[in-house]
Amino acid sequence: MRDAGRERHRGSGIVYRAASQDDLWQTSRVFRAAANDLSRRHGLRPSIPADDARIAIHGHLLRHDAPRFWVAESDAGVVGFGAGIARGEWWFLSSLFVLPDLQGRGVGRELLEHAMAGYPLSGGVAATIADAIQPLSNTLYARHGLLARWPVIRFTGRLEGVRKPPLPPRGCRLEPVHTAALADLRHIDERVTGIDRTPDHSFLLSPEGGRRGWLVRREGRPAGYVLVDPSGVIGPAASVRAALMTFLMEHALTAVAAGAADTVSVLVPGANECAQRVLFGAGLVFEAPCGLLLQSRPFGRFDRYVFGSYGLM
Repeated sequence: MRDAGRERHRGSGIVYRAASQDDLWQTSRVFRAAANDLSRRHGLRPSIPADDARIAIHGHLLRHDAPRFWVAESDAGVVGFGAGIARGEWWFLSSLFVLPDLQGRGVGRELLEHAMAGYPLSGGVAATIADAIQPLSNTLYARHGLLARWPVIRFTGRLEGVRKPPLPPRGCRLEPVHTAALADLRHIDERVTGIDRTPDHSFLLSPEGGRRGWLVRREGRPAGYVLVDPSGVIGPAASVRAALMTFLMEHALTAVAAGAADTVSVLVPGANECAQRVLFGAGLVFEAPCGLLLQSRPFGRFDRYVFGSYGLM
């Protein structure tokens, strides 16, 4: 396992080192440049603005996963970064981005090896979400054991008017989510994905993370939740029964329509048919490109899950 505190040199004047708080504005810049360049190369409209929310996410990763957050640096500053998340035996690649001019030169491979050092643990699992239009990156991930298991569909669109809130299913009660309910969210996540996401939920529900959410109890027991961002992003969401996902998506759409967001955006695993039916029925459309959920082995019930983002799953 590599020493997370040491600098490592690999030719071409590139230094690999552990990230620090001072790097976060540069990692956000690299992310924006790489993502927008990918869009331009495929004839898509660049859509990633300068975003304080991205810096907040990177700060969260640095606080909880500093040994797995590395940057590549040249004389001009940070030119790439990779960040992994470890939650028990589960490892997730949150980010791997390199400036366009340095892509294809082994920088991404070196960053991935640092972010992935020691993972997956014996009996554990590694995963990430990547765009299907990145064949070089997806080949790199496959060589590290991460194979495509599910498509990830991005639904987007406008919601006209405020929808009538749906009634909870029989025997269920809906309540707002607060950080006091983190144990309930952990109970649901462990049943749906097998992962304790408490640090990530704590961040998302904080003023910095900016999301609000709702918890469904069935006969008094935690059965599902959904979080919503003020910008109209829905997710993450999880339910112990697939059918409950219908109610969660309908409620989330109502919450977005009643807010100030102009559009809604949802990342849905291909296995989640209940969520797809609700979103298509609401007039949302499948926005290209498709993503891919890559895993070192199958895990989780993704017919009962909606992603919150590529970076935090």
